[in-house]
Amino acid sequence: MSTPDAMLPSATSADHQDRHASHAWRMRMLEFAAERGVELLDVVCDQAREGTCEDDLGLSYSRIARAIRQSVILHAKLEEEWPQERRAEGHRGGPVRDTG
Repeated sequence: MSTPDAMLPSATSADHQDRHASHAWRMRMLEFAAERGVELLDVVCDQAREGTCEDDLGLSYSRIARAIRQSVILHAKLEEEWPQERRAEGHRGGPVRDTG
């Protein structure tokens, strides 16, 4: 038998701060991954112009570009979901503070 919601301990302020810190870290990592991906695309383009690489640069380019797109899409999704999650926490009675 499960415990009724009223008997569950409410989330503490520290829990919310940890969740916010984790969210901020994930967002920074996605931003970093996208930025590094763009830098790698520049390297691939330089190699293609110079003709110094015998690897399949088209394949490299497409894989890096896909990784950048996925990072950007995930970043946007998490950014969109975060305010909804914060509002839901407020409805459950947990402390909600606007942290930016």
